[in-house]
Amino acid sequence: MELHIKEFEYQNIIKQQMYKQLATLSLYVLLLAFALESILYDFDYAWIILFVAAMAIINLNFRKKKKILGYDLVYIDEDHRFFYNNTFIEMKDLQNYVVSKETITLNFIDYSIMIEKDEKLYDYLNQFAKNTKPINVKKTKLFIFCMAILVMFFSLSLGNLVLGSIYSYVNNIEMVSFSTILIPVIQITSILLGVAFIFFVAKKFKKGIGLYVSLLLIIFYIALPFIVSNDIHRLDNGRVYTRQDQKLTLYSHYKKGYGKLERQIKNVSNKAEVGNYQSVLYLLENQKIEVISLENETKNDKLFSKINNHMYLGTYISSHYTLTIKDDKAYFEKNSSPEIVKLHRVNNHMLYFKYKKDYYFIYILEKQKDIRVYELSNNRDLKLYLATDSFEMSDSQTSNEDTDKNESQNQTEESNQDTIEQESDTTDLGNDPERVYFEKVYNLLIAQNKLENPCFDYQLNAKGYPYAVVSTNDEYTLSLVFNKYKNNDEDYEIVLEKYIKKTSTLSLVDFYLVNTKTLEVTDQQRDYW
Repeated sequence: MELHIKEFEYQNIIKQQMYKQLATLSLYVLLLAFALESILYDFDYAWIILFVAAMAIINLNFRKKKKILGYDLVYIDEDHRFFYNNTFIEMKDLQNYVVSKETITLNFIDYSIMIEKDEKLYDYLNQFAKNTKPINVKKTKLFIFCMAILVMFFSLSLGNLVLGSIYSYVNNIEMVSFSTILIPVIQITSILLGVAFIFFVAKKFKKGIGLYVSLLLIIFYIALPFIVSNDIHRLDNGRVYTRQDQKLTLYSHYKKGYGKLERQIKNVSNKAEVGNYQSVLYLLENQKIEVISLENETKNDKLFSKINNHMYLGTYISSHYTLTIKDDKAYFEKNSSPEIVKLHRVNNHMLYFKYKKDYYFIYILEKQKDIRVYELSNNRDLKLYLATDSFEMSDSQTSNEDTDKNESQNQTEESNQDTIEQESDTTDLGNDPERVYFEKVYNLLIAQNKLENPCFDYQLNAKGYPYAVVSTNDEYTLSLVFNKYKNNDEDYEIVLEKYIKKTSTLSLVDFYLVNTKTLEVTDQQRDYW
């Protein structure tokens, strides 16, 4: 009887190699998980180092081995023995053999031999040992996948604890809520117990129970954050707050359960709406607002002088805004006659007022000589531009004069809007040729049925570049933007951008070329620069 031997290895070496590969894989997954957690904690270079280290480890450990060009031929004598690798091997010591696609693995007590597959050997091998049960490949792959997911989750939980502790130490911050730290601790404990159960307890029972335990642990891991109550509420600019027993605690620099204590506010009703804008925390309940400045500052009496006797104008879709400040009073208009409102100072660059039933913040932009108006009822941030001519208002002027002036201006803007929507082809190119280019692209978008809520709000940004809002809803805003990097005498390029409000992200949708002579629009059908 002859054998074609491919590989020969001692059993203890095989176990060592297996443990080494498991350790290497575990370290690889651990480094990847720590790299991911480093990104979430804003450790700029740590995640790159960890990721490169993980790739280096996996590359060094699993390099392609040299192909075996042939098989070693040996003969089994009549005593069922053969000599190989300076060892006499007796077939009576064969414990079992495993048949794979191309080879047969002979497992002895001290060593393992891989030979070329030959069906003629089956009857001979069965004299000494029985073939092991056929391996359920799908079940094995599923089990390995579940175990890999468990190790990954374990690494993420451990990384959260370790890197979170480092983050809190470096930034001198503290734990916001115990529940956010308790969750990964329970997760780690459950995984450790689950793995122990699989490897030790399951051996005495049905082996398949390990697979089901793995699946249960994965479900438990994902569901745990929803089971354990979390009293952390997010605000803007990396701030969060917790509210307990009518006491509100505000934190800044929040990252995954850790934050810097800002202040505590007592007697806050559980029904009060809490929010922030820029450096302001506000509590709103029963049409009454409480405003808390988050800045440490001295009072600046020159705040009103920065914007005194100036008219600010702005348009958002179909709503027109006019704001003029005079002697600590504001003349505010929103699609109607102006109304005098009382101004309240918040800090050195912010005011707020109540108009009808809504509250508005005024944020001073000193460098741009403009202001931002934040409308609480719509969570809308509007930029109002300084009018060309200063609006000098003496005490003897009546509100009727202001009304006539503002109504006239609104009528002019509304007539321009109608001209855009109904008679864009007849617009005078000499007055505003760029606006016509935007109108042409807008008309094409209407024809292509790409706008769910079509509108046309044409404006200039702070740098004087034109743009137009063409569709908006609660989820996103579509805008046409002038591409200042690519324009020539004959072609004018306009970019369609999509702004996602929930995530504050901007993406490119399409590019359009407008021929400045023929006004023909070309859809370039690309979403990249």
